[in-house]
Parts: sequence; C-alpha cells; structure tokens
Amino acid sequence: MTAIQSGSPILNGSESNNHVSAVIRIHSVGKRTRSLARDRIKHGLIWLAGLSGAIAIVVTISPFFGWTVVRLASGSMAPSLPTDSLLVTHTVSAASVSVGQIVMVQRPGALPITHRVVSNAPAVGALRTLTLKGDANATTDATPYAVRTVGLVVGGIPWGGEIVAFLRSPIGLGLLTVLATMVVLWAWWPAAGAKGRVRARHAVRATEVKL
Repeated sequence: MTAIQSGSPILNGSESNNHVSAVIRIHSVGKRTRSLARDRIKHGLIWLAGLSGAIAIVVTISPFFGWTVVRLASGSMAPSLPTDSLLVTHTVSAASVSVGQIVMVQRPGALPITHRVVSNAPAVGALRTLTLKGDANATTDATPYAVRTVGLVVGGIPWGGEIVAFLRSPIGLGLLTVLATMVVLWAWWPAAGAKGRVRARHAVRATEVKL
C-alpha cells in the first residue's frame, strides 16, 4: 500500500505550540497597536474639545476686559485685510492713537467701522475728531468721527470671520456644546477590552464567593 502524503507539513507538538504562540503574539501586537491608536485619538479629541471651550470662553469674556474679536464684513481694508478677516481690538483712548493705525469706531444706529486713521484732532472736551479711510477706498470716510475711545486693532488673520460668527450664533453654540459633550463621552467611555477585563474580574470574585 502506498502512503498518501499530505500537501501541508505535519507539525509535531513543539512546533505546533510555537506556531500557536506566534499567532497569539501577532494578534496581541495588533490589539496593542489598535488600542494605542485609539488612545491617541481620544487624547487628541479631549485636547481639541478643551481648546474649543477655552477659545469660546475667552471670546465671551474678553469684552469685559476691553478686548474684542471683530469680523470684517466688507473689503474696504483689502488687500491687507480682506473680507472675512478676523481682528483683535483693544479699547484705548482716542487721543492715544496715531495716524496710520487701524481702529474700530462705534457708530450710533449702524455697525462699527474699521478703517485706518488719517488724522486725529482735538474736539470738545475729551472728544477727538478722527478722520478714517479704508485702504481699498479712493477717499476718506464721508464724515469724521467724534469719539472718546476706539478699538485699536492689535492683530488679526485674513480668514476665520465666518467661522467665529457662526460659533457665536445660537445654532453654532448649540452644535459646539453637543459636539463637545459627545467627544468627551466617547473619549472617556471604557474600551471593549477594559469592559471585558471588568467582567472577568467580576466573574472571578463571584467564583471566590461561591467557594
């Protein structure tokens, strides 16, 4: 009788154990890698949620300390500050600003205007008469502004205005709150492996109690 040889090599007990051990190690390494990646994502989302909350708090309370975040709704200060630029202003005395600086002036019954100072002259009492001009405009503003204080532009970026405006809206604040809550809950929710280990410990304790 002719022996039929199998196409796969036959492993003895030691080789079989080594093979199983290798498979288990590979599986364990894969689980650790996935767990590490998941932990990094969780930590990143936690930091992102915290940063978003901190920014929202700073933007909300900054006006009480004379600081304001301003969005340019027009292109009158282009090209250096195009439409939708995001600016940071600090409230200062109108007498302290110089020609060439960019200021935000409040206008009764209208939106504030942010233009460059062309002239700064004394007026009645503590008032100053400021003549402003947009960098993209051919002429100065039609009427000078009699003001005591202005928002001096101390910095800004040429984008981001619409994002901040949306986040300040009731819908934006609601979405930001919901997303931040979901991120925190997901980030702190125990992983499947952790839940399995907890169930295993409970099972061991239950067995010990029965014994």
